Amino acid sequence: ADFTNDTTGPNSDNNNDLDVDADLDLELDNVADISNDLDFDADTGDNDQNNNTNAGDIESGDASLESIISNWANNDAGIASAAHGGVTVDVMGENNTTGPNSDNDNDFDIDADVDVDVDNDADIDNDLDVDIDTGDNDQNNNTNAGSITSGNADVMVELTNSANNGSGMSGASGHSLEVNADFTNDTTGPNSDNDNDLNVDRDVDIEVDNEADVNNDVDVDADTGNNDQNKNTNAGDISTGEVSIQLNISNEVNSN
Repeated sequence: ADFTNDTTGPNSDNNNDLDVDADLDLELDNVADISNDLDFDADTGDNDQNNNTNAGDIESGDASLESIISNWANNDAGIASAAHGGVTVDVMGENNTTGPNSDNDNDFDIDADVDVDVDNDADIDNDLDVDIDTGDNDQNNNTNAGSITSGNADVMVELTNSANNGSGMSGASGHSLEVNADFTNDTTGPNSDNDNDLNVDRDVDIEVDNEADVNNDVDVDADTGNNDQNKNTNAGDISTGEVSIQLNISNEVNSN
């Protein structure tokens, strides 16, 4: 905006007023309720060789489970993006060649208010029950019993919970206000009153309320072996596999 009082008359009263209101109001209310109830069972083996003259070999396969669970709730970057618009105001006020005893005013009033209210409520419940079993083979009452081999039991569980995280707070505060002002009083008259006034009001109010309740109940059973060789004339070999359990649980909440 360019305001000029130029060549004003004697005893005149000349006013230019600019009032700019640039208000940003953001309100975000997120509610998330996530419940995962998962039951996994893997079983291999459970073979019987009983009452044989010559029993063959028994081999149980591997039992494995890979589970990846990801919960993502109330993570919002949109509020930050909305806040990054910004306001730029260029003003120029000039009193030039004013008359005697004149009153010449250029008044600029700029208000830029940011009001951000974020309310996040997340309730995450994970109930995971994993049962892995390989083996449980029986060789009984055989003249010549074969060998028994149980497989490997492998479990990998990856559980990630992310809730109430975002950059809304920093983003909203980054809502920019830029004011460029150029004021001039030139060739003013005797006893004249020449004013250029600039008032800038910047108010940022940010309120973030995060509430998260995360409950992880993970029960993992991995079993290999439990083979029986009883009452055989010639018993074979018993080989039990390996057990491997890998749990990766990550909770990231209320980071704003």
